[in-house]
Amino acid sequence: MAPKEKAKPLTATERQRRRREKLKKEGKYEEHKAKHISIMKRYRKRQADMFNSLTREEQAKIVQERREKDRLRKQKSRSKAAETATPVRFVTSSTSSPRPYSRKSSLTRAINSAKKGLPSSPRKRRAVIKKLSDELIDGDMPNSTNKHLLSIPAETK
Repeated sequence: MAPKEKAKPLTATERQRRRREKLKKEGKYEEHKAKHISIMKRYRKRQADMFNSLTREEQAKIVQERREKDRLRKQKSRSKAAETATPVRFVTSSTSSPRPYSRKSSLTRAINSAKKGLPSSPRKRRAVIKKLSDELIDGDMPNSTNKHLLSIPAETK
């Protein structure tokens, strides 16, 4: 006989989902929803009354604390999103941010704008892209004072 594996305890989400399903089967879900709505209305009203009964200074302090908590929560969420973002396929300079574009549409718009500036000839287009990628990956960004765009070495022509 194989030993029985212990069942993992359900998460709160799974328990609540089962409870809702059971209430729906019993036909009590709408009643439960209405009761929950009224409880939440009473709770929010109590919270608002309690807040309004405070002095202006206390209210300002609570608002300031709430804003600080929100700021920290957003900062944490954004840093987590930046970590899980798709990695950049090319090496960027050390001073650039990990996500130069916050939205995919902004990056697409910049790429399309750059494509419009490229030569229409496939051979020349390839040469310009190759030269730019070599410069960006190696980190030798040309200075406008000592290099000119038309001074591309003969090996890329």
